[in-house]
Amino acid sequence: MQYENVNILGSYSLRDGGNINIFMGKNLASGTEVNTYIHELFHMHLTNSSSLGFFLLLLEKEYNLASGAEDMNHCEKIKELSEIIFNRTVYVQEVYANSQELLWIENNLGSDIAEKVFNLKNKDYKDYCNKMRIITSNKKLKIERKKYLIDKICLYALGIPISSDKFISTLKSRQKLHHYFSGDLHPKKRLDIALEKYSRNEDLKEENTILINYLLSGLRDLEIIKYFDKELPELNEVIQWSMKNGTPDKSEVRNWIELNQKKMDEKIKLFDFYNLKVERVQELPEGFGFGVFVIKNCLNIHNKKNFYFISHSLIKSNSTYVSNEAPYGIIENSDIKVIGISSYEYDLKKMKSSYLNECKVPVVVLIDNFNHAKEIIKRILNEGELFIGDLYGQNANNFSTVLFFRERTDPETIFVFPTLKKLSIRIIKELEISQELVFSNDKYFKRILSAFGDELDMLEFIQWIFGFIMQSSCNFTEIDDPATKLSFDLTKTMMNNIFEINEPGHYRRWASLPTKKTLAQPYYSLMEFKNGRNTGSFYGFLYESDHVIIFFTNKIDALNYKARMLRIDKSIQQFHVVGIDKHFWNTHKKILSKIKICVCIDHALDIVILVTVNYLDNKINS
Repeated sequence: MQYENVNILGSYSLRDGGNINIFMGKNLASGTEVNTYIHELFHMHLTNSSSLGFFLLLLEKEYNLASGAEDMNHCEKIKELSEIIFNRTVYVQEVYANSQELLWIENNLGSDIAEKVFNLKNKDYKDYCNKMRIITSNKKLKIERKKYLIDKICLYALGIPISSDKFISTLKSRQKLHHYFSGDLHPKKRLDIALEKYSRNEDLKEENTILINYLLSGLRDLEIIKYFDKELPELNEVIQWSMKNGTPDKSEVRNWIELNQKKMDEKIKLFDFYNLKVERVQELPEGFGFGVFVIKNCLNIHNKKNFYFISHSLIKSNSTYVSNEAPYGIIENSDIKVIGISSYEYDLKKMKSSYLNECKVPVVVLIDNFNHAKEIIKRILNEGELFIGDLYGQNANNFSTVLFFRERTDPETIFVFPTLKKLSIRIIKELEISQELVFSNDKYFKRILSAFGDELDMLEFIQWIFGFIMQSSCNFTEIDDPATKLSFDLTKTMMNNIFEINEPGHYRRWASLPTKKTLAQPYYSLMEFKNGRNTGSFYGFLYESDHVIIFFTNKIDALNYKARMLRIDKSIQQFHVVGIDKHFWNTHKKILSKIKICVCIDHALDIVILVTVNYLDNKINS
């Protein structure tokens, strides 16, 4: 999709069963997020609904399986076939997406806005829209009827009988396939035929049932399919249901439409490493700046022992991704403050980078896939404690957002997921984590970024990561800069406290405070909570004018102690039993060494003993 004087704002790819990439920065800057989203969804819908689209998805699946088996000759063969067919669908795809996009805008935003969007399009895209003027300009037709007719005409255009002997036999060679599409079977020609039939009020019905088993058998005979077993691109759920049970009723169709929309949304990426346009430089810069992305699996790498380093900078006033390859050791002695990696190079089972050694600086895992994000969050929930933040509240009328999250005991690994606002809401709802969620105007958001020490470093990180994601300068003084716009609340939160004087390590210690879910390793204690958050204050007693805090060896003793003390001290009500774990202890050990601590040996007999920090350290870290 492209407008006059604007770069491409979005794209649809068959990769991995179909993906939509919406360029976050460009769309936010030009205010075209919604119509780009709608436009690319229509591309995906036509692919998923048409016979040629189904065939292309089938070839894509075979290509991926062959690639996994490192059968590059077969990959090349599949790629060649796919490109010939795909190139013949492009015209119909653009006519369909542009026409349906304008109808959607007219229906939802009004005809004036639709006209403005049309006028912004370049000549080619206006021509695509004008192809359907016989329908779209017909004032006697309601918008839903127009959408239906365009749908029907374009499905006819791409409705090649792919399970016919004639089509299957043409796949034997490039020449035969080219010849097959040279006449009336070319999708563009079929589109013209469909429009002629419509203008003469003729029926567009055409018997074109896809005989899947027959098609697969023919493709195997030609060795176009070698790795495909019973795995098929996902069939339309309505078709699957009706094959088993007959015609579905309206409620089932409605459920399928909702499910299908969810699946299409999951395929949308607001950042995509695969589509990153990188300018390779001859020499690496002397310094990487605040941070750098490090990629191992990259087709551009000449020496497989090297890594690919990607940073973001302004070249001749243009925001550009620059890169080169080098040994990993080049950054070990640099002054960078963060390393970025792709979630595709993060080992979810081990919860660590797949290729990097122990890093001296925080690692940011940039996620571009909905299911990756959801799986990582689920893993953290199952094995630890989740800190998660969204840029804006659930009711904010934002198209896009960025989720930041991490596991409480691992401040050095921060996950970042640019996504649709509706997908962030889905994740929170489906995983039932609204209690854990904070927003960027809340000071508790800083816990997620505590590895950066203070607000100044946090601001530098925000500028770096938003600039990279959105290919923008993220200059906080330029209010029209898209990254500045999106990060406004988060930046404001940092600015509000930037001049506060805190001891070194303040945010690390604050973020390490136990939650009500923290497991004891091995002690428990009573800590104060306000508004569901740990304030950092322990409950204790005075001994020789010193405040003494109590550690318990089991949770029952701690709860019994609280119940008993509640009779004489109502303030203990706001103190809750928490586990004292290694992460909290090791972060606070220096401060706790200045406080007297006792361990409850026998709650029933009120027996406690004063202990040293070394004693506790041995018990906790043994």
